[in-house]
Amino acid sequence: MLYDDICRPLNPDVVVWHWASNDPINNDYVADYSSGPNNVRPRPCFENGQIVMRKAYPIRLHNTLDYTVTMKVINGLMLKWFRASPEEVAPHIEDGWKVAKQMLRRVAEGPGAKIALVGKHETRATQMFAAAGYEIASYPRFQPNQTCAPRDSHPNKSGHLHMLEYLEPVVRRALELDELRSDSRVPN
Repeated sequence: MLYDDICRPLNPDVVVWHWASNDPINNDYVADYSSGPNNVRPRPCFENGQIVMRKAYPIRLHNTLDYTVTMKVINGLMLKWFRASPEEVAPHIEDGWKVAKQMLRRVAEGPGAKIALVGKHETRATQMFAAAGYEIASYPRFQPNQTCAPRDSHPNKSGHLHMLEYLEPVVRRALELDELRSDSRVPN
């Protein structure tokens, strides 16, 4: 969404796609609402062979009302009631991978060098991005002091600096190649 609405019109020199292991889950409606408490941001989902934008909450009234605590509690309870079993969710996660593949190909067709920022342990994602022509910037797993654990596994400031350490050289190379291509003495 951000790329299509904001980035593509800017004709960027470099596009960095940060891959997170929960992306395939977030890319499918059933897998997303079965994963636990959620938020009401629209997400891409694969339905009938098409990518559509949907909010993961079952009850949607109005953008302002959906963000209220009461609606979050009601939707949270409904998500617990309607949650699918892991066996039922597995094919939906595969659909989430299909969404990711379609989206990264759409981005690959746009302007600028493409870089995927992916954890070294994310083998399937790395292969998917490489097959679409992305340069790969991979980083080792986070250390305990690099996440918001124990409450949250997302990276903290130290974790973001950890990722940037591995991303920076790949971005520099992409920008140097872009400068060489734009130099009138070097043929495209």
